[in-house]
Amino acid sequence: MPARYHPLYDGLWDDDCFDARGGLPTAEFEERAFFAFLCSNHRLRPSGIYRATDEQLALDATLPVKRVKRYLVTLEQRGRIVRDGAWIFVRGYLGRQPHHANLVNAALEQVERCSSEAIQAAFAEKYPLLRRPSGNHRRTVAQPSSNVRATYKRKPSSEQSSTEQSNTDQSSRPTLALAISNDGNQDQGNHGHQGIEDEERRIYGRPLSHLERIGRHQRPEPRPA
Repeated sequence: MPARYHPLYDGLWDDDCFDARGGLPTAEFEERAFFAFLCSNHRLRPSGIYRATDEQLALDATLPVKRVKRYLVTLEQRGRIVRDGAWIFVRGYLGRQPHHANLVNAALEQVERCSSEAIQAAFAEKYPLLRRPSGNHRRTVAQPSSNVRATYKRKPSSEQSSTEQSNTDQSSRPTLALAISNDGNQDQGNHGHQGIEDEERRIYGRPLSHLERIGRHQRPEPRPA
């Protein structure tokens, strides 16, 4: 299977979520390493959502199932993941991806294909500004009927000109960078946009422009490792 790139920030290892808190002890290295595995295994998709049973994760991570079950519980208590049956959502993973429109659309499709309302609700809570068109309305993605309140924009009246509607859409639609980075926490030591620029400097030697991030302009070649 071809290898895929998964961004991991060095702040993962000393993230304060692994400190002793709420009755949880300080996370040992193996728990932190298991979280790094959840962020970089072959099942992971741009949305951060995928399916894997405890037994599959234990086999892939070469850990005892009992230990994997314990780490999944504690990582959810630490706010790093959401678990529902075989579904898992790695919170904040999408925010560490390049802000590329095609990648974001693929992530939203993955959310819509997810059959877990708990996972969909967690994604919608994490990225409340991330939207995609749906019919004649523009709705917030990943909104299960009973868990997350739907947000609709009223269809423009026939008297409203197309120019007015275009201006309204452009002024009210958040940029990909804002929608994805609106986390409200410090995922793996990445402080929002600054963390993304730091990673781009490491890979490309400089921060990318907005058009390069969304795929409208070609990105520079990565620097040699």
